[in-house]
Amino acid sequence: MKSIVLLAGVVTLLASAGCVVDAGIDVGAGGGGSCEPLQCGDALVQGLPAQGASLCDELSDGAYSDIVNCACGAGSECAGECGDNLCGDLGETSACGDCLNQFCAPEHTTCANN
Repeated sequence: MKSIVLLAGVVTLLASAGCVVDAGIDVGAGGGGSCEPLQCGDALVQGLPAQGASLCDELSDGAYSDIVNCACGAGSECAGECGDNLCGDLGETSACGDCLNQFCAPEHTTCANN
């Protein structure tokens, strides 16, 4: 009986503290309170459900930002090949991937392996 009362007390304490369990995903990444639960490699292949969304995992989000900046930033060698796909968060095409391998190889490898 004491363990049931103790368990009820712990549950009440957690409930009053506003405890939220999120399975290890930082739902606050990107500042808006919502994010996409994808890894960088997944976002690279399939794109993002919402253009401009952040990835929940900070490392993935940073790697994705790095590859998009390399592919789509001012003066990028890959803007033509990636402009209608990766730059719009729609995932990369094979031509875009080939360009990324040539001009953004470190960023592309990091993101693809994440």
